[in-house]
Amino acid sequence: MENRNTILCVDDEPLILMLLKKQLTLHFGSRVKVESAQNGVEALEFLKDLYQEGEDVKVVLSDWIMPGMRGDEFLIKVKEQYPDINLMVISGQVDDDSLERVKKECELKGFFHKPWDFDDLASKIEMLL
Repeated sequence: MENRNTILCVDDEPLILMLLKKQLTLHFGSRVKVESAQNGVEALEFLKDLYQEGEDVKVVLSDWIMPGMRGDEFLIKVKEQYPDINLMVISGQVDDDSLERVKKECELKGFFHKPWDFDDLASKIEMLL
């Protein structure tokens, strides 16, 4: 079976993950595979597994405030390990100085405030695919 582009959503709130997955799946249909993880540590392990399975992870969409590992730490690790993945943040709270640092270090492709405008989010992801 042909691999589809994969989007990984990372957020500690199950309701947010469920909503993102539903919106993205409805919008992109079978063109993308939408996966999710509830924190940065879990997401890094999942990315390793996805790459070992030959998945083409195009976008990681991460929350900022999560237990264990904040979004900035997580995104920097992703950029170091998987430099071709497009990184985006979706959050209700963010430290402006840290966000600027991550924008530069990780070549952040987008930042979306919760609640997000799905049309804007989908449009940006469309460009990255």
